[in-house]
Amino acid sequence: MKNEAAGTAGWQRRKILKLLVGLLAARVLPACGGSPTSAAEASTRAEGVRVLVLGAGVAGLASAARLQAAGAEVTVLEARDRIGGRIYSHPQWSDAPVDVGASWIHGVEDNLVAEKAAEWGIVTAKTDYENHVRFNAQGKALTDAEDEEIEALADELEAAIAAEQARRDQAGEPDIALGDFFEQFLNSEDADGEPRFDARKQQWLGYLLNTAIEHEFAADADRLSILEFDSAPANEGDDVLFPGGYSQIIVRLAQGLTIETEVVVTSVTTTADGVTVMAGSARYLADYCVCTLPLGVLKSGRVTFEPALAGPIVQAIGALEMGVLDKLYLRFPTAFWAEDPDAGAAEMFGSISATPGAWAEFLNLHHYIGKPILLCFNAGTFAQSLTEADDATVVAGAMQVLRGMFGDIPEPDSYLRTRWGADPFAHGSYTHLGIGATRDHLSAFGDLRGRLAFAGEHTDADVGTVRGAWRSGERAAGVILASLVSEA
Repeated sequence: MKNEAAGTAGWQRRKILKLLVGLLAARVLPACGGSPTSAAEASTRAEGVRVLVLGAGVAGLASAARLQAAGAEVTVLEARDRIGGRIYSHPQWSDAPVDVGASWIHGVEDNLVAEKAAEWGIVTAKTDYENHVRFNAQGKALTDAEDEEIEALADELEAAIAAEQARRDQAGEPDIALGDFFEQFLNSEDADGEPRFDARKQQWLGYLLNTAIEHEFAADADRLSILEFDSAPANEGDDVLFPGGYSQIIVRLAQGLTIETEVVVTSVTTTADGVTVMAGSARYLADYCVCTLPLGVLKSGRVTFEPALAGPIVQAIGALEMGVLDKLYLRFPTAFWAEDPDAGAAEMFGSISATPGAWAEFLNLHHYIGKPILLCFNAGTFAQSLTEADDATVVAGAMQVLRGMFGDIPEPDSYLRTRWGADPFAHGSYTHLGIGATRDHLSAFGDLRGRLAFAGEHTDADVGTVRGAWRSGERAAGVILASLVSEA
């Protein structure tokens, strides 16, 4: 990423993988499932049809809205005391509704989330990933020459991953962990038999792997399939976030829907005639059910299904993995970093430390909302290791890294942290494709299972995104509406 004032450069989040996706386009699938039946086509069939939607995240709300528009009687059951699921603009700071879950629309072109934000007049702000300053392990901002070296390493790693993917595809070799290949790459030799990368470049490569890939997919490289980790469709256009919070989307999407919160579902029973959902002693009856429970909840087994889930869905639940990307917001008395974008204030700061994966990336929220707040990211094993740590320990760890970058800086006035891995209604942040997982595991959820349909970011080709979750909800509604038409 690049700070134009300083002339540095670097690796763009999510978009950097476009080259890989382009080289391997043959492995990219369209959105899971067929085209949903239009609401107009099915409206007369849906009148009086009762549908329960499990989960008031974006997938559940999108599904409920489509079904209700078609005339169905829809009730959304949500375990939390709020709607939104893994989209939540926390109200801790009344002047800064920071997002503890999803933050960005990744690629605004041909993206229904971006289209709806524009339609509803919700303000977005572009993130310029090139406006980025990195600091080395000694706390010094990288020089232009060093940034150019990192750019070259990023290109080299990117090309090496793409070449290995293509080679394995052509040879029919089994999947391995991306981390295993990275270790081979890191310790490879040049044509003269000399180490390809010195210690400094190895450290830089570890930083690139962590910030560009592990943060992106919410998992250690050791948990990612080298063949499939990046095989989702490329997202075109700018990445944008919401200065006023992502929950603005949720509030609009939920308008007019019947939603019951603090309903913790324990079982789902389907018969030829309908669906019974139990939440403790409470019983809910319907003709159909849309299950948008996160992958982590499905894997936990805390919700039972009768008849038991079987076949491709069980295989998919076992093969797909739930990752963790945790956030720590630090609010300071004033911004100790440059504030004016015209004076070269960076949108992101990177820390290349001797311990890759720990406090490597910080987003400058002052750039977007004018408040002295930094957002710190951690993913995978390191994020999980902090789950049980007390707040003081976590904040101190971040501050140690920031002081190494910026020197004598004040303590934060307040903070806000996430623990997605310990969240009982998510068990993680979002889905990734682990070793042996394929795109077929995503599409396994696409068909109607008697009276039960599935939706959620783990069921869409654009896995791990709000767009994918939204699209999956509409698809699940569509397969129910299509079944009503076929029964007529």
